[in-house]
Amino acid sequence: MLSNSNLNAPLNKKSSKVDENSLNNLDFADNEATIDKDHPQSNSMRSQSSGTKSSSTAVGFNLINTAIGGGILGYPYIVRQLGIVIGVFFIIFAGLLTVFSTSVLQKCKNLSKKNSYVEIAEACFAQKGRILCAVVIVINTLGGCILYLTVFATVVQNLLEAFHPACDPDLDSPPFFCKNNTLIAFGGLLILPFNFLKKLDKLKFVSLVKVGAVAVFTIITVAFSISRIISGENASDITLWPGSGTPVATIAAVPSIFFGYSFLYNQFTLYDSLKDPSDKKFAKILKFSLSFIGFIYLSVGLFGYLIYGNETDNMLINFKKKDLGPFWFAVLNIGFFICSLGGIPLKFYPAKNIIYEAVYTQIKKGSKELEQQPQHPSLSEIEEDTHQKDKMLYIIVVLAINIFIVLMALVVPGVNQVLGPLGSVGSASLMFLFPMSFYLKLENEGGRMKVYAMILLMFGATVLVVGLVTNILAMSL
Repeated sequence: MLSNSNLNAPLNKKSSKVDENSLNNLDFADNEATIDKDHPQSNSMRSQSSGTKSSSTAVGFNLINTAIGGGILGYPYIVRQLGIVIGVFFIIFAGLLTVFSTSVLQKCKNLSKKNSYVEIAEACFAQKGRILCAVVIVINTLGGCILYLTVFATVVQNLLEAFHPACDPDLDSPPFFCKNNTLIAFGGLLILPFNFLKKLDKLKFVSLVKVGAVAVFTIITVAFSISRIISGENASDITLWPGSGTPVATIAAVPSIFFGYSFLYNQFTLYDSLKDPSDKKFAKILKFSLSFIGFIYLSVGLFGYLIYGNETDNMLINFKKKDLGPFWFAVLNIGFFICSLGGIPLKFYPAKNIIYEAVYTQIKKGSKELEQQPQHPSLSEIEEDTHQKDKMLYIIVVLAINIFIVLMALVVPGVNQVLGPLGSVGSASLMFLFPMSFYLKLENEGGRMKVYAMILLMFGATVLVVGLVTNILAMSL
């Protein structure tokens, strides 16, 4: 637990770029995090633009780039499990619920007079609310790291099997370096130096690569599906309703839909980066961006399912060199290779800072060293070697988290098995449980908005419990 001594550290004169989304601005303007003198751990989760503000177009691009990532690979599988009718309905429904949740969260910002997700949590539920919120954000971001590491191993294996004769999947005993577990371990070693970075401005290019990879993936999926339909080669086992899998697998697929929309804890960073911000202006950006995101998810989910039918899984596994040709197959996989390799440090960074500060406070809690040093060292101070012991602690924390990510990636069977639990715990909490709880706590007047908030609170709790249970059962079957 984070102690009050950690939360009341005085203002550090140095600031660093800590929020992942400050790197995703269209113009890559330098957005420095404002050090919160009462709650320094929020530096990992909140950034305020101190320089150039962004246009509505840039903020919309930033929002889309923040939301769409590796989770897009799972939407064809979702449509396969739910059937076309219910699958399309839920993708649209999730987008509409996200619009409502962002509106509620914006109202909570105005009611609480706070400017970050975790600060609203503390305003509503004191220190326990802040800690719980931070824990969920850590789960969500580390889950993203596991997802990207799984994607990394998949694309490297695809490229080896397609272009290295020794890794031909038809061979009985391929070399060890062709196996998925070996590639996950290799990926864990490869990303380790990046996870030690104190500043992420060197990874700015990852945002553009991610946009390119997603764009190529979407175009390839839609174009290849249409060509198959025209030639009469599309899958013959397409179903409009659920029935391709077990009831458990069908229910377990639903929470994965919400993972693609779980950007709400970065909503205020996006708002603060807007030139001449206003709730009305930001609402228009949200509606347009979420409409575009929903269209991308619908296109990939529907057309991806039409290609492979009941054989649909992670689309990076489904697409073969013989389907796309060597060039586009290589472009698609190399794009996701760079996206996953650079995406892990971006997800890793806020979780690392939250965990480091929590561990530091617990170790020093009640000690004379903490009493004599009320301000714990910042990452910039560690970088300057002014606190040798704390630098060692920082190294241990980073190594421990990195090992945890690798071990979890080795355990989970694939991308879809990561998305389900993440959608159940992280997305359900960040999209429904927290915002609706905030609103019910802050709003004193009644009305339909409170009724809707209560309904969505119960919906979020259902998604969390039922989704988590069914995903655990689905992995054990």
